[in-house]
Amino acid sequence: MKLLILDGNSVINRAYFGVKPLTNRDGLYTHAIYGFLNILERMDKEEQPEAICVAFDLHGPTFRHEKYDGYKANRHGMPEELAMQMPIMKDVLRAMNIPIYECQGWEADDVIGTVGKICSQQGWECVIVTGDRDSLQLIDEHVHVKLVISKPGNTTASLYTEEKFREEYGFEPKKLIDLKALMGDSSDNIPGVAGVGPKTAKDLLLKFGSLDGVYSHLDDPGIRPKLREKLEAGKENAYLSFDLATIRPEAPITFSPLDAIVQPYNRAELYTLFQKLEFVRLIDKYGLRGAELETPKPEVEQNVLPRVDGMPESVKSCAVYLAPDGSVGFAWESGVWALTPMEVQMNPISLKGKDLILHDSKDAYHRLDSLGISWDRCVFDTALAAYDLN
Repeated sequence: MKLLILDGNSVINRAYFGVKPLTNRDGLYTHAIYGFLNILERMDKEEQPEAICVAFDLHGPTFRHEKYDGYKANRHGMPEELAMQMPIMKDVLRAMNIPIYECQGWEADDVIGTVGKICSQQGWECVIVTGDRDSLQLIDEHVHVKLVISKPGNTTASLYTEEKFREEYGFEPKKLIDLKALMGDSSDNIPGVAGVGPKTAKDLLLKFGSLDGVYSHLDDPGIRPKLREKLEAGKENAYLSFDLATIRPEAPITFSPLDAIVQPYNRAELYTLFQKLEFVRLIDKYGLRGAELETPKPEVEQNVLPRVDGMPESVKSCAVYLAPDGSVGFAWESGVWALTPMEVQMNPISLKGKDLILHDSKDAYHRLDSLGISWDRCVFDTALAAYDLN
């Protein structure tokens, strides 16, 4: 069994910058959503998963920000044109019955790591779709990464397994953390060791195996004096960076792969959203024509009052209907009473002491008088209420 999990923020960011801007007639930008759905469809076809879910970041600081004020401090805010698409993107996913996982104080990477760990424990294969190389550290026997690279008009995706990672980096996936600890990461503002670049960091890891291995062999003659000075001066930052770069698969989420089993779309909801977004081609592509007719009409609770022969004296308030043909109807909280014109003539009716609900009370007063029905007062006039509302 295979689960596909998308790094929501990463994928929609790449879609936003990789697709030509689109808006609907109301000025709502839609191209990030459109690009996201294209990537999702492609990944679904390529991987054929039994289950699909998406992880998103939540706004607010995480435990990494609390540990290091500079963490991601160089990041610009989300463009407004993208921010306006985020809530609708989530609505679309819900209409597709694709679960969304997010956790306050934790990054989407940690949520993804947690999902991958649970999948591994339960014997599921997990494929992570992301444009962020940080997730490559999660690769193991059960967890693989589909790395998405988007350029205007062209999106590519490469599947990274343990073998492919070793071919490219020369060491196991988990050592990506040690690599970032040494070289830093400008995109996340992780400092690393000042003056140590990717090539030097990789050479050090290939020779000494880990960050700990590097610092336990600083006296190795293979380390040049200037490099040794940089490593010694940057040791504290190196271990801080190691901590910041480590994805923690312990996010407090409730997850089971079975919860993400692919389900039929909510066609009516998806159709409504695609209409709003003006995704005409996607309406046809997803086979949603006619879905609006599938919207179940709300069931109206039928509180049918019993018909009775006569109105109890205990009734304090009632509605009165005066038909053009002279028929009269009464309704109160627990019953209804209807009379033909002849029955009205044969029954002396008194509404004295009752609060009446009438339609056009001025005319109703005259008609009640003409029918010989005595009355005291009207407490609600539906014609006047309709006039006020209008």
